Amino acid sequence: MKIGRITSVALLACACAAVYWLPSNAAPMPVTGEYEFVADTTRVVGISRSPFLLVGTLNAQGDFIQEHKLEGLLSRSGMPAFTMINSVGMEPRKVYEYRSGRLIRGELSAKYGAFVPEVGAAVIKFEDYRYGRDLPIWNLPGSFKKIEKPTDAKDAKK
Repeated sequence: MKIGRITSVALLACACAAVYWLPSNAAPMPVTGEYEFVADTTRVVGISRSPFLLVGTLNAQGDFIQEHKLEGLLSRSGMPAFTMINSVGMEPRKVYEYRSGRLIRGELSAKYGAFVPEVGAAVIKFEDYRYGRDLPIWNLPGSFKKIEKPTDAKDAKK
């Protein structure tokens, strides 16, 4: 069965929107406890750049390192599993962009998923970021892990 280019791009857009769409006015997920950043520059991620899907990794500075370029849904054979990081849906999504230890406030455009910096917004240090309380970081080269506290006095001494 042959599917045209426009159809495959439309299917890709619908699939991404259905799975990854978060409205821009959605409240952040409630987070309790303390979290620490764990770097991971081996995580495979996908970025939508219509009509292409770019697949690669993020380096320690937050730059995307492209390894594959796909057009449509039909050419995914043999591709590694990846996490889409810039799909937004119907409305722009407010986010931070990570750049060499700094966070730039802006939004991911709804149409293309491109980051657009907010004019006049203060750039903050990554160390000042509060996971779960601040905006998400769309190109974070890693993840946040909950810091487990000892449950009793015996565990505290270990």
